[in-house]
Amino acid sequence: MAASRTLDALLATAFAGAAAFHAAALLWPDLGEPAPPWSHALFVGINLALARGLLRRPRGLTLLFALFTLERKCHPQPVLTA
Repeated sequence: MAASRTLDALLATAFAGAAAFHAAALLWPDLGEPAPPWSHALFVGINLALARGLLRRPRGLTLLFALFTLERKCHPQPVLTA
């Protein structure tokens, strides 16, 4: 159980970092991939919600996380561009 909580904390930290990146991309558009500001704003909220969810484990989180993962698999964006 402790290993699961540690993994949740590490993943929550990663999602919080992703939220910080999207917040920075709102302020400095050249920092991130070419995406409209509303997309970055949306992912600030999504990433913070997932980070909080991983730490608190509300009912339905597994389903929501699975839907988020499926959406990202169906509509991938390149992480790095040349």
